[in-house]
Amino acid sequence: MAYVQGIRAGESRINGNFRAGDVIEFPIRYLPWVELPTEIRFARRDNDADISAPFELRTVDEAIMLVGMGQIVVDSMTISQGIVRGVAFNRTNGLLKPQLFARINGLVPRSVDMEEPRLMDEGGASFRFAVQLLPTDISDSGLSIELYVAGGRTVLASLTLSRPANDELERRLIALDSRVQQIQDASSFHIKSLRNELKEQITDVQRRVDTFIEYASSFIFDRIAGERREEIAPIDPALQAQMENLRSFINAVPAISSGSKKSEGAAPTTATYVDLNSDLFTLGWYAVEVVDGNSFRWMSRTGIIFNPDPGRIINEVLIVIDKVYGATSPLLNCYFDALPAVLDITEDPATSRFMARLQWSDDIPAIPVQTFRIESQVSASPARAEGSNDERILSIAIREVVFFYGT
Repeated sequence: MAYVQGIRAGESRINGNFRAGDVIEFPIRYLPWVELPTEIRFARRDNDADISAPFELRTVDEAIMLVGMGQIVVDSMTISQGIVRGVAFNRTNGLLKPQLFARINGLVPRSVDMEEPRLMDEGGASFRFAVQLLPTDISDSGLSIELYVAGGRTVLASLTLSRPANDELERRLIALDSRVQQIQDASSFHIKSLRNELKEQITDVQRRVDTFIEYASSFIFDRIAGERREEIAPIDPALQAQMENLRSFINAVPAISSGSKKSEGAAPTTATYVDLNSDLFTLGWYAVEVVDGNSFRWMSRTGIIFNPDPGRIINEVLIVIDKVYGATSPLLNCYFDALPAVLDITEDPATSRFMARLQWSDDIPAIPVQTFRIESQVSASPARAEGSNDERILSIAIREVVFFYGT
């Protein structure tokens, strides 16, 4: 029998007599998911006695040489709240984590978020994955999603949402709609560039006008102040009218500015607290833990949280981080759907917790979104870092999540 960390990986029945030093071929049927490096142990079936020194398996490349790449099979791919979710299996080589990508409407490539591998009882490993969809992905003709392995051309799985029609015609219509949408996006970008250029030109002209006004007012006031009042003649009425107009214009500018600032004041918001046991925590989260009465939830490298109220616009999201694994402070990238968010992290010295506040970037208009995604730049496994039995990949532990919406 062949074992990998106590998990049976192969079996061979040897007939006849053999002596020490003889070469025996021992087929390995599959490799389960374990942390590398590891060893393959060979033992007798009846008394579990070792028959040879263990074979050391150090890298994924060695695993591929031993059992091959295996075959990736995708099962139960579904769409829920703007996210395509599913499970991929590799029953032969559980040490090989596949790199997947999706093609939207046969044209637009999209990255796939994947959880850490999970050990399967019958060998190999399973991988949960998720693909973020955007509102622009769905056209009048529908939506098509195809899943690929990086470097391969074979479709692992596909999902199509459309009106009943001929499949080939349906795919062509969806691809055509996607190309039209790309052209519209390019035109919108071009128009936006022209608007920005025009705005810069207007700003430059306004700057020159302001400079001229400043110079003219300084010249007029210096001329008046430089002469003694008792020695000058009465001010010319035309000059007096020009001065009054200039004063009125200068006084009107601050009033306009203050009025615009007042109109841009912060709007009142409402808060929605997300319970740690909620199903809104989707891909990338482990079960809730309670230590000394404090509840928290560990995240893997990437975590996705559904928006509790996707019909409303998020003003900001507040996250209380209870623990950080593998670093002294969290190093995060956060996104509203696929749009990057502005992140501000502060530490509370009294509790050693971190408060992460996420808001929209100034150059990105706030829109309703389906999900909120967190990516940690630092993560580690307690099994490798501390030698424990915890095989999970940990990054940050969330204590509280609050969504703030505009009223």
